[in-house]
Amino acid sequence: MTKICSLWLLLLLCFPQIPDAREKDPEARMDATLSAAQKAQEKVEAFLQEEERQRQAIRALEAEVEALIYENHMLEKRMARQQERLLALEGEGEEAAGLARLVEPLLGDLLTFLEKRMEGLVPFRLEERKGRLQTLRSALEDGEMDTQSRFRRALEVVEAELNLGLFPDAAAATVAVEGEMLHGTLLHLGAAGLFFLSPDKALVARWSGERGLFLPLDATAARSVERAFAMVERRVPAGLIWLTLPEVP
Repeated sequence: MTKICSLWLLLLLCFPQIPDAREKDPEARMDATLSAAQKAQEKVEAFLQEEERQRQAIRALEAEVEALIYENHMLEKRMARQQERLLALEGEGEEAAGLARLVEPLLGDLLTFLEKRMEGLVPFRLEERKGRLQTLRSALEDGEMDTQSRFRRALEVVEAELNLGLFPDAAAATVAVEGEMLHGTLLHLGAAGLFFLSPDKALVARWSGERGLFLPLDATAARSVERAFAMVERRVPAGLIWLTLPEVP
């Protein structure tokens, strides 16, 4: 009895508009039944389509949940790695601070040494050299500059000083020769010394470190120095010069 009632309810749901068999002829009843069956089929298909859409939406949500879980996992790994880097940087910072405490006083001593050393060297390109020392001093006094940058500046100054006189070099200058201020050209020949040549080439002098002044050379030495000047200024082809110079105290 229960099964019959359920079947009857299902028929009522699927075929709600089946007309009374006593009201119409068999052909009309058949058309009405087919129409009702078609509508019922459309409802079933609509229900199935809706169910499929919901399943697809659920699958999309599940995929999004999996992606979020993976992303969260990767973020946790990145955060852990960044934390490790921060700890390493803190250790490096402490090590760098300790190194800076050792290096900074040495840079100050180096600056003092270079200033005293410059007083005993030949007076060649003094303005440039003093300017580099002043730049280094400013770097050491600059609270915003780190130790690495200060050390780099110090290396630049030391390199420039070591290269002084390594190759022949000429520069315009005003010097005192026998108590007279003269404009001319200085020629640095390294170990051979520092020489001065007047514009009219009438005077050639050599620097005396002990006496702290330029002393004129004799005619023979002056001609050799003049030729060296011409080679450095590329007015004549480079060649070998035999430069015989007297001892300059």
